[in-house]
Amino acid sequence: MKRYGLLGCGISYSLSPTIHRIILKESGIDAEYVLYDKCEKEAEIFLRQMDFDGINVTVPYKTTAIKYCDELSVRAAAVGAANTLTRREKSLAADNTDVFGLEMLYETNAISFKNQSVVILGTGGAAKAVKYSLRDEGAKQICCVSRKKQRSDVISYEELAVFEEIDVLFNATALGAGQYKNRMPIGAEVIEKCRCVIDLNYAPLNSLLLQQAKAMGKTCHNGLDMLIYQAMKSQEIWNNVAVTKNLYEMIKHQLIGSGELK
Repeated sequence: MKRYGLLGCGISYSLSPTIHRIILKESGIDAEYVLYDKCEKEAEIFLRQMDFDGINVTVPYKTTAIKYCDELSVRAAAVGAANTLTRREKSLAADNTDVFGLEMLYETNAISFKNQSVVILGTGGAAKAVKYSLRDEGAKQICCVSRKKQRSDVISYEELAVFEEIDVLFNATALGAGQYKNRMPIGAEVIEKCRCVIDLNYAPLNSLLLQQAKAMGKTCHNGLDMLIYQAMKSQEIWNNVAVTKNLYEMIKHQLIGSGELK
């Protein structure tokens, strides 16, 4: 039996096991997919031991996982973060299927960024993938926001507050999901300036951020489509499972019907 899973910290809310089990069952693959919820030291040992066939990586290890890999895909190297690792004999190969998931999110929901001003909340692995995914989308301005201003191309939340208008705002932070589901990364005064709000969190489907944005009449999207498509792409890498619209629709239908998205 092949062994797959999701590595992260504080990830008990994740739907990845459900999604991958659906794909594995539908594809007739004898494998398991489990959560590896580990602190930083445990995660380091886990990655060095490589006791798996493949793993997905989520917060807070998407950036640090790369240093344990021997081979990087073009996407993983360009983004500077990896969410899909494959064991090959005694080495690890890294890829980033978040980019594909984001591109399919845009396509599925007909989201256009041409001549738009885009703000990305966060500077972690998810934020890096968003920024890379927008490289050919024609946005006129892209900026990341962080509470710790580490780089010159990153602005603070205080600087964000003086923006007059934001066409598209991404929440690429953990605020709104899991143990942080009762928190919002920004206040109503910033939401009011946005035309479209995309929260990459998905559990719950309607985060507090999206609830507030919808109440203000904003166009809103959650991260469920991204989650499904990045998972499908991971299985394509691991097991040559075809990424199809029918499989996507089946997974989404089962997830919505399961009650796990509340």
